[in-house]
Amino acid sequence: MIRESWLRSKALGIDPALSRLPEVVSPTHAEESPLHEDLFAIGREVVHRILGILGDPWAAAHLSDREGRALALVLRPRLQEKFAAIQAVPGVGVGENYIGTGAGTAMLINRPLQIRPGEFYCYGWQDFLTHSIPIHDPVSQEVIGAFAISWSGEHTHPRIMNLLRWGQQTIQHELHERQLLDRMHVLQQYEATGHRFPSDALLALDGEGRVIAANARAARMLGQTPHALIGRSVAPNLGLKPAALWNAHPQELALALPQTDRAQIAESLSIERQGRATGGVLVLRSKHGPTKRTPSTQPWQARYTFHDLIGKTPRFQKAMDIARIAATTDLSVLLLGESGTGKELFAQAIHSASPRAAHPFVPFNCGGVTEELIGAELFGYVEGAFTGAVRGGRAGRIEVANGGTLFLDEVDTMPLKMQVSFLRVLEDGVVVPVGSVQPRRVDVRVIAASNQDILQKIAQGSFRPDLYYRLSGLTVSLPTLRERQEDLPLLAHHILQQAGLSATLTPETLAWLQRYPWQGNIRELKNVLLRAGALAQGAAIAPQHLFPDLVDAGHAKEQRAALALDPLAQAEKTCITEALAKAQGSVSEAAAQLGIHRITLYRKMRRYGIPKGT
Repeated sequence: MIRESWLRSKALGIDPALSRLPEVVSPTHAEESPLHEDLFAIGREVVHRILGILGDPWAAAHLSDREGRALALVLRPRLQEKFAAIQAVPGVGVGENYIGTGAGTAMLINRPLQIRPGEFYCYGWQDFLTHSIPIHDPVSQEVIGAFAISWSGEHTHPRIMNLLRWGQQTIQHELHERQLLDRMHVLQQYEATGHRFPSDALLALDGEGRVIAANARAARMLGQTPHALIGRSVAPNLGLKPAALWNAHPQELALALPQTDRAQIAESLSIERQGRATGGVLVLRSKHGPTKRTPSTQPWQARYTFHDLIGKTPRFQKAMDIARIAATTDLSVLLLGESGTGKELFAQAIHSASPRAAHPFVPFNCGGVTEELIGAELFGYVEGAFTGAVRGGRAGRIEVANGGTLFLDEVDTMPLKMQVSFLRVLEDGVVVPVGSVQPRRVDVRVIAASNQDILQKIAQGSFRPDLYYRLSGLTVSLPTLRERQEDLPLLAHHILQQAGLSATLTPETLAWLQRYPWQGNIRELKNVLLRAGALAQGAAIAPQHLFPDLVDAGHAKEQRAALALDPLAQAEKTCITEALAKAQGSVSEAAAQLGIHRITLYRKMRRYGIPKGT
């Protein structure tokens, strides 16, 4: 391997007398991919942790990207002078294309590599000993960087390869988690875009420009099937740079579609999560078509019907029967069920099947605004009603819903004073805006929802019984997903189909899903499937594509036993336990001490069986 690397270095024209690492032109922030930024953020943290575990005064740890640029470098004080002499700083070139045989060679051969003193191609670092290992993209498995540990002279560590593999796996695991969350977020935005504009050709791309979802219209434009597109980097074929997806502002891009001479353009909708670019949605259309897309639905209209409610279990069918009856009447409806059971979908389906379907469906979450603002949001206000009121005033949700349906989610959180005012609306059919004395007549059908025991709220004095009786003209109790496990195959197929994913579930995966408790109900199932479908890239969804907690739930004891045998894992567990003790049980403070995210610390605590408050 060393000989072949030397021959490549000679063919590249690398100067063997090179004594300083060369400076390279780094791309601008806008040109960097989200994966590159994540590698830098996660890898830098791991580099510091590895060097801390080593505790060797003669060691240095460094990370490079796929282009061979040094991203992070951590030195012990005794090496400062040596590394300064060869200009070892972040941003210099350390790949084989820059300095010949070195730490970057591990990326080219795609395997761990030890380079001893005398084996480096260039004279300037011949007395170093380096162990390096490649880092892979968790989705494509392509090499995206290298992690290395170097010593001056023959210093080394007996467990160095274990440390390298631990660093590699830690980086790749953290990247994997971020990519899954990012892809799930992109899929959710793609699905929302599809609901708003169902006649458009849509592609969902991750931060590397790979297709993670495509509808049939987009696939036809590209001469492919949706299944064949998943996982492919179509951006180069379209003459599009993935960086275009990271632009914060929507932009129009000219495309060159394969196997066609038609001019096409696309609107790129960038998607961000936690201030980071995660990918985007491409909306494809003819260049000679309309310059602006017209939404297929107007504001305040329901998107779902009873056809979108999937299930055959008796409890679910009973809820459906009552909901269908509710659609034929004008009675108020109270939907009860845990969070994520589909209460708003039921409300929209009732509205869509009712005589009010052509009029607005206006949702309002009573727990989503402060007590001071809920009156202005529901009843509206006139000009000058309060400081900050817009000129001319504004109609409230009740008045906007006139002729249609007002959906009140989390109605149990409505303040008592507001309950009195809202009861007056139900009884008299009039609304008085904040700051006004003139009543305005409204014709509104109310559907309310709650995930709490309202009768208990009444007993506690936080909910008015007279309002409860007005809202519960018909009560629909929605079963939890735990109570309708036999519906899981139908629901999974529907969710994946609606998201434009052609993935299927293996029997083993379905068995896992049916054993899981689903505290978040259908909302949690949807998130799990979108994430797993993105990871499967069109293939059958296997257990490893699900949340780690799903797959590992039945193996916690075995995992802890295995981890106990791994000295590195035991060392990490000890570090975490000591940090928690020093922070007096504060997870946030302990995470700050360890230099990791609080969520990551929680995950590791679960992995090692460390209880909260340790």
